[in-house]
Amino acid sequence: MKSPTAIGRSAVACSLLSFVLVMTMVGEASAQQRSGLVGGFSLGGGVLALGGSSTDPVVGIIQDDEGTVGAVAVDLHLGFMVRPRVAFLFEGAAAGDQPKTSLAAGQVTVGSRQVTFNSSTTSLMSMVLAGAIQYWITERVWVRGGVGAGWLHRDLVIDAQQLSITLEKSAAPTTLVAAGADVWRRANFALDLEFHFTTFAKDGLRISAPTMQVGFQWY
Repeated sequence: MKSPTAIGRSAVACSLLSFVLVMTMVGEASAQQRSGLVGGFSLGGGVLALGGSSTDPVVGIIQDDEGTVGAVAVDLHLGFMVRPRVAFLFEGAAAGDQPKTSLAAGQVTVGSRQVTFNSSTTSLMSMVLAGAIQYWITERVWVRGGVGAGWLHRDLVIDAQQLSITLEKSAAPTTLVAAGADVWRRANFALDLEFHFTTFAKDGLRISAPTMQVGFQWY
């Protein structure tokens, strides 16, 4: 049986292929009037990938497992049009996994002490705030890129609440890229299929979140 992580990676790969097919199949549409404020949100899923090395207790447990976890993702953005096909956006994105329980015994370093445990529950969330530029290549297809700050929030519960740790790394420079294709439009609204990717590094650890999402945008 495939692990949840393997299923998550397969889902992202299939979704990305579907996205590429959609982008190649969508035809030109009549011009849509975009001006003033623009905004929207998107929901979907993908994976959180942890690369590099870290002494973080939560990250250590997950990296010992597979190094990636399936994730639920959300993105919010608000901005304004600066040209007919160019928008400046303020964007917030998050991708987090479901709490995962392991019955395997282990040991972690918490502060200056070693803690031995018989079971653990871990969860991760990547959070990003960025400024971005979105450009419509055609009337239906757009690309987006930006820079900002990213955080990694971690929770670790050891032996059924005997020890609970919540940690949050300080902000790190972050890169954000996305692409989308409108699949349905009405007046100043568009429903689209989107691919998102955020990545940042902190304390020797690289956190990346590739996700596929369904977006709702208003112009």
